[in-house]
Amino acid sequence: LIKRYAKSADFTVMACDEFIDKIFYKYGYELFGTIVGFNLPFDLSRLAISHTAAHTTKRDKSMHGGFSVKLSPYPWCPPIQVKHLSRFVCFMRFAGYESLTNRSQRKHGRRVPYKRGYFLDVRTLAAALFSQSFTLETLAKSLAVASPKQATEEHGKTLTLEYLEYGRRDVETTWECYQALRVRYDAMSLDTPITRIFSEASIGKAYFDQAGIQAWSKLQNPKMPEKMLASIISTFYGGRSEVRIRRELRQVVLCDFISMYPTVCTLMGLWQFVISKGMTWKD
Repeated sequence: LIKRYAKSADFTVMACDEFIDKIFYKYGYELFGTIVGFNLPFDLSRLAISHTAAHTTKRDKSMHGGFSVKLSPYPWCPPIQVKHLSRFVCFMRFAGYESLTNRSQRKHGRRVPYKRGYFLDVRTLAAALFSQSFTLETLAKSLAVASPKQATEEHGKTLTLEYLEYGRRDVETTWECYQALRVRYDAMSLDTPITRIFSEASIGKAYFDQAGIQAWSKLQNPKMPEKMLASIISTFYGGRSEVRIRRELRQVVLCDFISMYPTVCTLMGLWQFVISKGMTWKD
C-alpha cells in the first residue's frame, strides 16, 4: 500500500532507520540544515529507539532536567536533547559528540562549540509572534495557507491511502505555515536567528540587541558594591497576589489592560535606566 501510494505521488520509500541516517543526520546535523516541525518534540520522540535523562557537565548544565532521545545506534549520530520550559516552549539541540577544538586552541584557552543543530518548532514560533496558542489546523486557517490541514477520524485504524495522504498533507501544511511565519519574522528586520525565538520575550530581547542596548552589569563602571546591589535586589518583586475572601461566591470586576509593561515603563520614566551607561551612588 505504501509503495503504491509513493509511486503515484512520485515519492521515494525509505525505512525509518534509512531516513534517519541518510536524510535526517546528513542534512540536519552534518550540513547544518534547519529541522522544522509542528510540536517537534512529539515527532522526534516517535523516531526514537531509546531515551534517557539529558547528560550535563560542570561547564554546561543548560539541559539539566531535560531528556535525551536516541534516533540512531551509530555513535556519530548524536542523540537529541530536549528540555521543556512550558507547555509550548522547549529547548532542543544535538548532544555534544565530536569536539572541533584542536590542541593549539585548547592550549590558548579557546574552545570551538559543538555542532548543536538548528531546531524550529512552528507551534512555538507562532505563539511568540501572535501571543496565542495554535493547533496546526487553526494556524493554517489564521495564515490562510494554500494547503490547510485535512480532517480525519482514522487514527489508530488500518492504514489506508486516505490516511497516507492525510500524513503527507500535514507535512505540507507545516512547511507552508513555517514559510508564512518566516515572512512575518523577516519583516521585523531582526538579526537574531529565527531558531532562537521562543516567546514574546525573545522578540523583545532581539529588539534590545538590535538597538545596541547592553546589560547594565556590563556597562557599570565602577562596579557597584555587592552589599548595595543585594539590598536593592531584595526590594524587588515582579508581582503581588493577595487573597482575603476564599470559598465564597462574590460578584467581581476584572481590572486589566493591554501592554502593561511598556505602559508602566513609560509612566514611571524607567526607560532612562534601560539606556543608561551606568549609575552613581553615595552613602
